[in-house]
Amino acid sequence: MPSSAAMLNQAAFPSRMTSPHLSKDATRCLLQSARLHGAVMDMPTYPGDVLTPGIGATERARRLDIDEAPTLTKIPVLPISQRDAAPLLAAMDGAVVPPEWRGGLPITYHLGPGPARVRLKLEFDWRRVPAYNVIARLEGSEYPDEWVIRGNHHDGWNHGAADPISGLVALLAEAKSTAELAKAGQPPKRTIVYAAWDAEEPGLIGSTEWAEHHASDLQEHAVAYLNTDGNSRGFVNIGGSHTLERFFNQVMEDVDDPRVDISVKQRRRAMLRVNAESDSEIKEAERADFVELDKSDRELRLLVLDAIERVEVALRAQWAHHMAMKHGPHGYLDQGHYAHIGRHASAVAELQKEFTRSRDTFATHYRDKYTSPKLPPVWMAAEVMSFGLLSKFYSDLKLRSERKAIAAPFALDEKVVTSFAHHISHVRNICAHHGRLWNKRFTVKMTVPQYPAKLPVAMRNADPRYLHNTLVMLDYLLALIAPDNEWKKRLVALIDGCPLADPASMGFPADWRTRAAWKV
Repeated sequence: MPSSAAMLNQAAFPSRMTSPHLSKDATRCLLQSARLHGAVMDMPTYPGDVLTPGIGATERARRLDIDEAPTLTKIPVLPISQRDAAPLLAAMDGAVVPPEWRGGLPITYHLGPGPARVRLKLEFDWRRVPAYNVIARLEGSEYPDEWVIRGNHHDGWNHGAADPISGLVALLAEAKSTAELAKAGQPPKRTIVYAAWDAEEPGLIGSTEWAEHHASDLQEHAVAYLNTDGNSRGFVNIGGSHTLERFFNQVMEDVDDPRVDISVKQRRRAMLRVNAESDSEIKEAERADFVELDKSDRELRLLVLDAIERVEVALRAQWAHHMAMKHGPHGYLDQGHYAHIGRHASAVAELQKEFTRSRDTFATHYRDKYTSPKLPPVWMAAEVMSFGLLSKFYSDLKLRSERKAIAAPFALDEKVVTSFAHHISHVRNICAHHGRLWNKRFTVKMTVPQYPAKLPVAMRNADPRYLHNTLVMLDYLLALIAPDNEWKKRLVALIDGCPLADPASMGFPADWRTRAAWKV
């Protein structure tokens, strides 16, 4: 595998800022921060070269025009220091902000406006410049077609001592040791690919473009990817795919901490005890068994995803059916049906992006055959839009009667459906990205319904910030959608099978087993 050098589009950064209301020192500080940390890229849409979505940014790659790049945002984002922010915030007038919006500076926070004026002059450099990945391959002795890829980027903000150099040094030392073992007659059983990525900081460019360019090889050969942006002394911290959890838990058990005479697993448990903020977290630390907890959490995520998918299909179908029957195939695009024209326009633009990216047969057929309207009829739109986007279309309907009609088959108030759709979209993202679920404290909570009566009864004294109420609502909806399902039975069996996962950490009330909602 030769070294890869790809021609990549350089991310643009604000390069000069001036303000008549700040000192020269503050202005200089803002200028430096803008040059180093300005952000203009919406990376959640897709990482890598902004002009080559989905394909490797080789020299001959077909590129989008800059105006067509969906990840280039319209508003640059600039992190600034406390010192720079203080005079701007202190100069603002208007109403005092709510308590949850207040920061830690010794000022009164106001909503604005105010006398402070900041003038930004933005200069952009749109030249294409090369980024260089350094790739080395050591062939395996028994399974040469199975690749273990070890990666770390080599570019960094500022001097990059912690990120990425600390991780890169470890990677290079590991590669040197592995090569010496191979020379001594002990080669690795699987092929190891060592990669030092370029252009990570502007948007994961080097690694993304290499992976896109070698997608077919990776699908056929790659079995694991291990990354270390930064290494430090202290407590072990590992994150990633749960397919590797047993391996890493074994390593944590077998490796002694170099500073104390215990395993790194035992030391992490001690850290959890010290930092615990609640009784449930203390119990987790005292009884922690990462293998069992992670296994149970994975099974819980799969179970929750199974329920969400069925509920999601039902909500999509109900929304599409109502809009088609009430307003026609493309009536959902009419701004007159929505409360906020700007929100609707933003939702339509987001849908356009999702529909353009879709490779579904029906989407390709529509794009090839029809030029107007650009977006498909509502029953197709419901298939390609994300669940989060669906909740936006639903919640922004102008007439409450329409929201009620869509919510009616579920016997729920339309406000509850709106809240639940927003909440469940958040939960779905946690599950899809392998986040810890069983003791997750949600920032996006759902509204507790007032009817049917069994729902508020089931949720009484439950902590609404955790998973319990979500599970109750999913079970309720599944009973309507698939009356013969055994989802609740499987859920209770999972809880009973993992005593380490305290139900109280999921927001369950103390008497949950005696409640009708949990009888199986």
